Amino acid sequence: MLARFLFLVSAAISAQSALAWDDFGHRLVARMAYMKLEPGVRSQVDDLLGGGVDAFIEASLWADRNKAGRPNTVPWHYVNIPLEAEEYDRARDCPKGNCIVEKLGQFVDTLKSTTATKPERREALRFVLHFVADIHQPLRCADRNDRGGTDVTLVWDKRKTNLREVWDHYVLTNTLSQIMDSTADGTVVDWCNESHEISRRVAYEGLPGNGASVSQAYIETARAVATDRLGKGAARLATLLNETFGAVSARP
Repeated sequence: MLARFLFLVSAAISAQSALAWDDFGHRLVARMAYMKLEPGVRSQVDDLLGGGVDAFIEASLWADRNKAGRPNTVPWHYVNIPLEAEEYDRARDCPKGNCIVEKLGQFVDTLKSTTATKPERREALRFVLHFVADIHQPLRCADRNDRGGTDVTLVWDKRKTNLREVWDHYVLTNTLSQIMDSTADGTVVDWCNESHEISRRVAYEGLPGNGASVSQAYIETARAVATDRLGKGAARLATLLNETFGAVSARP
C-alpha cells in the first residue's frame, strides 16, 4: 500500500512545481501515520472524525484552514528558539505556554481526558495531527529575527522566493518517492530540539546573501533532510496516537 501511495505522490509531484509542507506534506504525514495505526485505535479515531483515512487526512489540514477565524491559534504552530541557543527552554521560549511544544502536550492531554467532550477531543485530535508534522519542519523551531525565514529573500530556479518558502515548497519536489518507513522515538521536546539543530546546521548554514540564488547543493541537502523529517513525523504521529488512544481504551 505504501509503495502504491508513493507512486501516486511522485505522479502528483510531476504535475506540480511546488508542493507545500503546509498542505501536501501534511497530507503525506497523515496518510503514512494512518496506515500505522492499530485497529482499535483506528476505530476510535474514525469515530471522532466521522470517517476513515480521507477524513483523517483532511483533519490534518484543519488547523491551518481555521487560522483566519481563530488568530489566537497562530503562535501555536511554531516556537521561537533563538538560533544561537542550544535547545528549547520553556521559560525563555514559551513562558505563557502559547507555542507548539506546550500546545501539543496540552492537546494530547485532552485526548486522554475522562471529562473532555467529544467535540473537544475531536478538535484536540485535529491539532495533534497538524502540529506533529509542523514540529518536524526545522524553521518552525528556530528564530533569527526573520519571521521563520520569510524575510530571507532568495532566488531558486529563476524565481524570487524566501527561505521559508524554499523549505515549505521547493525542497519537497522530486523527493517524496524516497521516503521510507521510520522508527518513532523521543519526546515532543526532543523533536523540537532536532528541528532547531537542523535549522542551525542546515537551513541557515551556507546561505547566500539576500536576493542571491540558492545552490543546487543546498537544495539537495535540504531535500534529504525534509525526506527524513516527514518520515519521522509520520512514524511518531502514529506511535503517539497508538499510545494515547491505547491508554484510553485500557481504562476500566
